[in-house]
Amino acid sequence: MHEALFYDRRFCANYKRRSGPPLTDCTVNPLGLVYVNKTPYLVCTLWDYDEVKQLALHRIETATLLDQPVRPIEGFNLAVYVKEQKEFDYPEGNEKLKVVARFSANAAHHLEETPLAEDQSIRKLPDHEVEVSATVHDTSQLRWWLLGFGDQVEVLRPKTLRAELARTIKAMAVKYP
Repeated sequence: MHEALFYDRRFCANYKRRSGPPLTDCTVNPLGLVYVNKTPYLVCTLWDYDEVKQLALHRIETATLLDQPVRPIEGFNLAVYVKEQKEFDYPEGNEKLKVVARFSANAAHHLEETPLAEDQSIRKLPDHEVEVSATVHDTSQLRWWLLGFGDQVEVLRPKTLRAELARTIKAMAVKYP
């Protein structure tokens, strides 16, 4: 796969899908490589179709480099695809969420340099915490990111997200008595 990307060539692959029968002898037209939480995904098209797909590299069972050049997809730009399509963010809904959360100052430090959204605001609180508010996409990635802060974050709004995280945390507490 890396060779195909480097030399702008197609390859033939057998791909083990998560569900359903495997794809066998499919011609893969590689467009780029994207890492999501250390897992590499090949962004590509299959055969001569223009529909862009994502293949988890660890599910590609065999790959044979072909002597066929990559077929460019008109107007396709990998950076724009990843940013605008949100295919790798695991959408939970079509709406954006206005998230308000309290972070420890230490946990929120990087948010000043890399904001969550254009409308992000950070308000310092007297107890060495900060309140961050931003309008973000409703994704599983957002939930994983928030849960990754552990006890250094408290989601205040929206109430539905707060309740969902509370249920997850309670279920986790049962496993860690």
